Amino acid sequence: MGDNARTLIETLHREPSLDGRYANIRVINRDPRTGDRRGHQGALSVVFHAIDSRTGRPVALKFFDPDVQGFGARYRMDLFDRECKLLERLVNKPRCLQLVQPLSELRLSITGGSRGRSTTIVCGYCVLEWLDGDITGYFLRQDEHDALVKLALFRQAVLGVFALHREGMAHRDIKHDNLRRTHRKNREMVVPIDLGAAVDLLSDPIGGLREYADPVGAPAFSPLEAHGGLGSIRALAAYTDIYALGCLLHDLFNVDLYVARLVKDPRIQQLLHDLQSTYGCRPVANRQSGGPRTGVGRYHRQNQEPDYATADRQRRHDCTPGRARSTECVAPSPHGCGLQEPGASTGPDRSHHRCCNKGTRKPLYERKATGRAS
Repeated sequence: MGDNARTLIETLHREPSLDGRYANIRVINRDPRTGDRRGHQGALSVVFHAIDSRTGRPVALKFFDPDVQGFGARYRMDLFDRECKLLERLVNKPRCLQLVQPLSELRLSITGGSRGRSTTIVCGYCVLEWLDGDITGYFLRQDEHDALVKLALFRQAVLGVFALHREGMAHRDIKHDNLRRTHRKNREMVVPIDLGAAVDLLSDPIGGLREYADPVGAPAFSPLEAHGGLGSIRALAAYTDIYALGCLLHDLFNVDLYVARLVKDPRIQQLLHDLQSTYGCRPVANRQSGGPRTGVGRYHRQNQEPDYATADRQRRHDCTPGRARSTECVAPSPHGCGLQEPGASTGPDRSHHRCCNKGTRKPLYERKATGRAS
């Protein structure tokens, strides 16, 4: 972890309260001694547990990671800002995570360097209700729970996800550790948390970004379309949540993850290969060659251009006659679209190539009215 996040943790642990309101602050998604992330937690933020002195209730302080810098910093800051705005729309909505304090700022003094110079950085944060009804035990110790109990839990999870869809949003990262069981008005329910990947279904893409090389949310709960480079398309967002719910239902009664069994099928492997090839989106090997990791999926970029629309321009079909989509495929297309057909080149496997459906027909995401991505 960088020095900025470490200083933030030390400062909040040392101070009696934040804004004179939030006391007994302790970090929960980082190691308090080393500051390192715990598992896959904390991709975009540093989260603390605290007590709201006005109400006496526990809350979560969610800070944007102050060490995020470089090429993907602006994009990740936009994601955090979007999450806070979505949470504002969910205030007083049933079965939804509640916002206690909207996006705020903390000025943090950082001392470093060989000369010990001090500088001040601004740390954005929001305050959320604290929900501690962890349900992962139902998935890790399946035999200890009755089938009807597990089905009742799943029903509540479905209702919690539907509550977001009813507000015109999709979560896009549904998994068991992003669901919390709680009681409201003497009723037990399951509430989705961590809206870092959530989107408004009618929103515009952030920075014009149209595709990811990886699924937006957890790969084990992402549909095949997301593995094929279509994970950020708005028209698929709500269905991504539904697919994840199906995976959760499977995992409540089976030891093996559904996706782990699915991808072993050679037909599914070929389908993924075709999706990645058709939509021009290839798995990114590492950060240096493929661009920064955003925490909600890596977007495919070439030449490291600092324009988010570059990814979209690169993946559009260019049907100019004589221009090949792949320099490796040399047999001309029978449809006259300028793209090349496989079969006549001498490199490794060329069977991945696909023509663009007879000429100037638009790709799928452009034919969909709401098929925008971010």
